[in-house]
Amino acid sequence: MGEESQMPRNVLVSVLHNLWRILGSTRLAAILLAILLFALLLASLFPQMPVDLAARQSWLTAVALRYHGATAVLRALRFFDVFHSAWFLALLAALLLNGFLCTIQRLPRIWKSLTQAPESPSRTPSTMALPPTPNGRSPLFRPD
Repeated sequence: MGEESQMPRNVLVSVLHNLWRILGSTRLAAILLAILLFALLLASLFPQMPVDLAARQSWLTAVALRYHGATAVLRALRFFDVFHSAWFLALLAALLLNGFLCTIQRLPRIWKSLTQAPESPSRTPSTMALPPTPNGRSPLFRPD
């Protein structure tokens, strides 16, 4: 009976660990940045709705003439108001969370590199022996 109660806990811990790993991965950051770049491309291709309410009605008329039947679909997807759309803000929130988790996951290594002195190598370039030249002399030897 003890094993049955442990099984869901192990599954939950495994799922949370995998979620932590995925949400803090740099690969996800690259994917989110690519999607954000695409969203910014959309915002630059489609004219954005003016903030001024007086200008908005004439703008909507001009957009309806330009995009015809697709205007309703593009407006529903918020392509004319990308920076205020829920999907764009969710994308920014996901990127913010990912950057935060990436930093938290790497914080122990960053702290260690900042607080510990670098290890001294056993052989530094000044103590390494250079291979002899064909005449048997050191390459650093120069007769005056």
